[in-house]
Amino acid sequence: MRDTGLSPTFLATGSVARAPAFAKAMDILARAGKTEVGMHWHPADAMGHGRQQDREGRSDDNILRVPTDLLASELAALHAEIEARFARPLSFRGAAWTTDGRVNAWLAGQGYQVDSTVTPGVDWTLRQRPDWTGASHFPYRLEAHNPDREDEYGSLLEIPVSIWRRQNLPSWAANRPRWKSFLTQPLMSRPYGWLGRIRNGFYAAPRWLRPAWEDEAGLLAVAKGLEQQGAPCLHIMIHSNELAPGASPYSATAARAKVILERLRHAVETWVSQGWKPMTLADFADAWKSHGDARPAAHRLSSPR
Repeated sequence: MRDTGLSPTFLATGSVARAPAFAKAMDILARAGKTEVGMHWHPADAMGHGRQQDREGRSDDNILRVPTDLLASELAALHAEIEARFARPLSFRGAAWTTDGRVNAWLAGQGYQVDSTVTPGVDWTLRQRPDWTGASHFPYRLEAHNPDREDEYGSLLEIPVSIWRRQNLPSWAANRPRWKSFLTQPLMSRPYGWLGRIRNGFYAAPRWLRPAWEDEAGLLAVAKGLEQQGAPCLHIMIHSNELAPGASPYSATAARAKVILERLRHAVETWVSQGWKPMTLADFADAWKSHGDARPAAHRLSSPR
């Protein structure tokens, strides 16, 4: 952070927010530069009603399946925990790329500025999650009951993860859910990696600005593609455990974790040298508002969680 001026937003779950190591890290980062702690709500990590499970008995993070009578109380509990330990959270991301009008209404009522759940160009419906293929891949004021739609009077600014859509979805796939999901989902992790390699041989699938999935050259190519399409920001997505040896399949060893960290550091240094300005999600929302919701000059965002 000292070398690049990086200003990350950490979107924390309940278990992360309560971890002493996280509190210590946030104290160090706060003294080193600008940082933000936002809320990342996982129903499977909930404090009040235990671990939500799917039909097969596995932990289920799909917000769409949380009963309405529990949703507000669980959000309020995590919000209060983060505010008590750090500061009032202003940015939010739903687990498993899921959110809905109930969540957005609650966020707006609590004064949140940012949602960052949308993955533009990706259809998750085969996993009973939202279809974001119709969502803008640039920031927009979202419509409370339809997060993929814009509302110029909306109080929440959607700052989607930066995903470079290199090819329009073929018309023949638009009404075929299996093909639509196959062509748009990342397909990076086991056991889907081989499917991704087959798919990428005939279709230019969306590419994420995610250091665990792209090498340094890939990150720079994704950023360049987004900039050429007019992106006002570069929003990096990284799980914090991808920088911890053994905590993620992408960083199974210390050497692998170091590779991810170094490619991120080098890419950020390049972007800063090109004039991109590091800032938190909430700071970008302030800048967006100060420009009357017209796209401000290029600003770079980073939000590990």
